[in-house]
Amino acid sequence: MKKRILMSAALVITLATLTGCNSSKTKSLTCTQTSSDGGFSTESKWNYKLKDNRVSTATLTTTITAEGDYAQKVEDFSNDAKKAADTYNKVKGLSAKVDQKSNKIILTVTFNTDEMDEEDIAAYNLNESSESIPEVMTGYTCK
Repeated sequence: MKKRILMSAALVITLATLTGCNSSKTKSLTCTQTSSDGGFSTESKWNYKLKDNRVSTATLTTTITAEGDYAQKVEDFSNDAKKAADTYNKVKGLSAKVDQKSNKIILTVTFNTDEMDEEDIAAYNLNESSESIPEVMTGYTCK
């Protein structure tokens, strides 16, 4: 009898480990937008991680490519992007960095909603669900 109880307990623990006792679900959603305007092309990509249909983290990666005569001024544009990153880095729960590669500037901003204030979460539309994010991301394609 004692052996059966131990075997049953071991089976329950094994099944719980394999299937997971936590009913929370993690989803990912990516929204992208591209544009080109007067010597620049821009690609913006939002990568959302949602837990229990709430954004837990999001990463915005914006790649700006300077073309033609504007490629000579990429350093100036990179400095402007660094100023923007400095502004993001002052917000609790956000971290930003800028990389420059030839005629490309890559601004990456990471949002951690567990550390952010509710006001900032709302300002960046991070209080949306996986169903409503595509609705508020006008001009973006979300998958």
